[in-house]
Amino acid sequence: MRNDIDKILLSSEIEQSPQNISDSGLTDVLVRLKDGKEYTASFFTFENISKTVVRHKKNGKDLYGKYFWFQNMFLIDDCSRSNIELVVNELLEKGDFWGVFEEV
Repeated sequence: MRNDIDKILLSSEIEQSPQNISDSGLTDVLVRLKDGKEYTASFFTFENISKTVVRHKKNGKDLYGKYFWFQNMFLIDDCSRSNIELVVNELLEKGDFWGVFEEV
């Protein structure tokens, strides 16, 4: 399935300088397949979610951190391009891609 990918775009590469990409802990991922169809999901690091819950407990958001959700959310250990490419390829090979990504 790896050869089905035409391009992977990360919102973090557009919004930040390259040296801080994996530091943000979140990025939207757009995968364009060779058939022209595009799919999207939001990748969050475990650390980003942990910090977000702590922040919400203080500021009252989401019932003071009792829950957190985001459409098409996928958790990952780091948001570097190389790691995301590895994971996207794995999801495609296993067939799980279609459960994580939503067609645009």
